[in-house]
Amino acid sequence: MSDGPITNSEYYEECNRIAKDAVAETLDDDGRPDRDAASDRVWEEVDGHAWIIWTSRNLEVLGITRNGDAAEEMGGLDGILKDKGISGLHAVLAFCAMRRDVEEYLDQEIDAANDAADAREELHKGIALRGLMIRDALFPYPEGVEAPE
Repeated sequence: MSDGPITNSEYYEECNRIAKDAVAETLDDDGRPDRDAASDRVWEEVDGHAWIIWTSRNLEVLGITRNGDAAEEMGGLDGILKDKGISGLHAVLAFCAMRRDVEEYLDQEIDAANDAADAREELHKGIALRGLMIRDALFPYPEGVEAPE
């Protein structure tokens, strides 16, 4: 992260990185991500991110994000304003917006990981089938005996 103002590309690259890391950290043995665990990981990473914690940075996030209205689904923003003041409200708005931006990348990363896992499964099935075909060609069953399927 640079010391200067956050650029659009820097912001969205960071959102993408957080999503990729969340998926990589939650892959099972078959290479499939756990969506809930990845979403929890995104929450934790965004909640502790410097761009959310630092007041000057969370205002920059709000100027860049495509999801500036993400906090509306939370409701109760008046209570946050009363309890934490305007800077606390900015932090909540930036958190909600950045989390939604990362979640959009997360959906893409989860789909890509699942597609890759599906492709590996198909490849393994094809290799196993080819192995059976080679075995049957080299060692045919005696006449009258059927090969198992």
